[in-house]
Amino acid sequence: MPKGRPGGNPNLKEFQFERKDLVEADLSLANLSGADLSGADLSRADLNGADLSGADLSGANLSRANLNRANLSRANLNRANLNRANLSLANVKDAKFGDNTGMSEEMRADLTRRGAIFIDSPGSGDRIKTSTPR
Repeated sequence: MPKGRPGGNPNLKEFQFERKDLVEADLSLANLSGADLSGADLSRADLNGADLSGADLSGANLSRANLNRANLSRANLNRANLNRANLSLANVKDAKFGDNTGMSEEMRADLTRRGAIFIDSPGSGDRIKTSTPR
């Protein structure tokens, strides 16, 4: 996908991008709710303010991606590479994380405080850990 703004705020709701190369794509403010982005390479992509609610980002490469103010509610980010990803002010309510590359304990604690759900690593019964803000 070429760099640059793809003509306004594209509505790509429920579009299938699985295993696509979207390196450095400008998808800021795009409607990607329910989209299949599993295994996609979104490294260094600009997803600032994008609606990714309910999207499948499992196994996606989000290293250095800008997800500032993105809506990730109910999204699946299991096994996603989050190395140096910017999740500042992202809505992660009920987003599922687990076995993520590049996730520090500090990032995990912050996401948990904001309502993210963490699935335990394989071999531990695949229990879902949730935490409520205190």
